[in-house]
Amino acid sequence: MAPLTGFRSAAPLPGCTSLSVGAGLDPLASVKGAKLEKLVALPALGRSNVQMYERMRFHGRARIFRYCCARGRAHSQTPAPAMTKAFIKLSQKQLHRVESQANFHDVSGFGITIRFLPSAPTKPRSPPQLGRAFTLIELLVVIAIIAILAAMLLPALSSAKEKGKRIACLSNLKQIGLGLILYTDTQENKMPTALNYGAHPNQPGTDAPATVQYTDLYGGVPKDLNVGNWRLFWCPSDKFNAPIYKPDGNLDPARSYSSYRYRFVIWDNTVRFPGLKTTDFFKPVAQIVYHENQDLHYKRLPSSYMSTQPTLNVIYGDFHASLWKVRFRQNKPGNYYDPNWFTYGPPSGSFNTDNPNIGYDVHTGWDLN
Repeated sequence: MAPLTGFRSAAPLPGCTSLSVGAGLDPLASVKGAKLEKLVALPALGRSNVQMYERMRFHGRARIFRYCCARGRAHSQTPAPAMTKAFIKLSQKQLHRVESQANFHDVSGFGITIRFLPSAPTKPRSPPQLGRAFTLIELLVVIAIIAILAAMLLPALSSAKEKGKRIACLSNLKQIGLGLILYTDTQENKMPTALNYGAHPNQPGTDAPATVQYTDLYGGVPKDLNVGNWRLFWCPSDKFNAPIYKPDGNLDPARSYSSYRYRFVIWDNTVRFPGLKTTDFFKPVAQIVYHENQDLHYKRLPSSYMSTQPTLNVIYGDFHASLWKVRFRQNKPGNYYDPNWFTYGPPSGSFNTDNPNIGYDVHTGWDLN
């Protein structure tokens, strides 16, 4: 058996086997690509109660340490190349076993059995491989997940988009309300009247219906308000009424019907009471004067007259804009909701059942309690 280079010989400790090394293997010899595999800490020895165990890591190198147990310290020897994989077993009962990649130390004289094992050959590094492609099943699963997420998100996105359009519509009506304020200020507080479009005074039953198209035709009341931007008269959610253009690209006011209507009961009253003024309104904050042609946002109804109750964006008699639930219904087959007449009227604010129609006068009728 070949001697260990740099190790002192000493008598074995009680309870430990004597130091022995496999023939022909030297711990200080250079073994390419080898490293220490497992290591167990040294025992507490004698009165000095020394348990000396040092771990150091180097890239491909190992340092041999000598322990001087009597003095309780250690000092290093000359660096040596990395050793082969080793399994070190201490036979004493109180030894603490540690598994790690660490450096071997000079334990000569401690009666430790050391067995060196040859290192496994180092495999050459394979070149980096590109990521493998998706299988058809994996691709279908990903597509299905995306479809589910889209189905969950699209309604929310659509709702948010429609809410934005509803706000834009209400903003349009606020601008139209400002136009009404400016109009009445320049017309001695008089409301836009059917008399400017061919109706005759005191002929509400015939002349008001005969000229009603001017309540929402852009060339009628909308143009009189002179709000500047004609696009304000079209709601972004309106799919039934759209601007019509002339061959030169300009708006055709004689054929373009807007999304909003000057309320018919006010139009009727300008014939019934010629020179109708804002001061004639019974309850301006509760009387509608301008409104959407149909429910474009809340229930998205295709017509102005439906058996389903509509909610409309409107302008009140004090010219503020808000929403309004139509309550008046026609007393005829279909019993349709009708925004043209006031909801309440005399006597004492009775509900208008259209039998007879008691909501035809701005001096006595209103819409909100």
